[in-house]
Amino acid sequence: MATTITTPKNSLCSALENASHQEKGSHRKHKSDVVDVQCLMLANMEPSFQIQYEKVAAYDIYRQLEELFRKEARNERYDTVCALVDSKLGNGQAASPHIIKMIGLVDRLNALGTSVSKELAVDLILKSLPDKFSQFVMNFNMHKFELSLNELHKMITNAETNLGKTKTSTPSVLVVQNKKKFKKKKKFTGKAKGSSNPKAAGQGSTRKDDKCHYCGNLGHWKSTCMKFTDDRKNGLTTT
Repeated sequence: MATTITTPKNSLCSALENASHQEKGSHRKHKSDVVDVQCLMLANMEPSFQIQYEKVAAYDIYRQLEELFRKEARNERYDTVCALVDSKLGNGQAASPHIIKMIGLVDRLNALGTSVSKELAVDLILKSLPDKFSQFVMNFNMHKFELSLNELHKMITNAETNLGKTKTSTPSVLVVQNKKKFKKKKKFTGKAKGSSNPKAAGQGSTRKDDKCHYCGNLGHWKSTCMKFTDDRKNGLTTT
């Protein structure tokens, strides 16, 4: 069964000789509680502190440690406040580690006894974002979102992802648009227009209605006339 120990906030004085039986019993109980508290305090100390406070009463240990660490807590609180207010997300840096660090600073201030409201913490985080989040911050304030710090963290990281997609997609669109402006030039073959016929230039091509001036038939010229070729070979004509 657990025992509740009451820690005295002032030094115990000796019971008076004429104290009642109940008062003496209460005094003995408090002395026993002081020993128990002293043992618990020493058990949770580092060895160097155990040696230093081994013979010091529980209340005196409490008073001395409170005075010692109150100064350190004051300095830590000041440093934490400065770190929180001065936090800035640099261009090119990931948002997630930055926001997690700021949430940790808020939690630390609350642990040190300095209460930081959720609204103030949200404002400080939004203030720490760079200019590329200006549209996000404006929309956030316009809609007056009521979010926890973890929900805000998720929303900012999603916005960061969308901003990255927009930035990388713009050059691709420009490239596609630029490609449409240029047409592929036809390869120059060196041949004159209408000279695809392998025959010599100037010879041209015959048509069905072309008439041979030698034999009078249609569909060929004198230069390709078979009768003219045979007659010239046989010496029947010289022209």
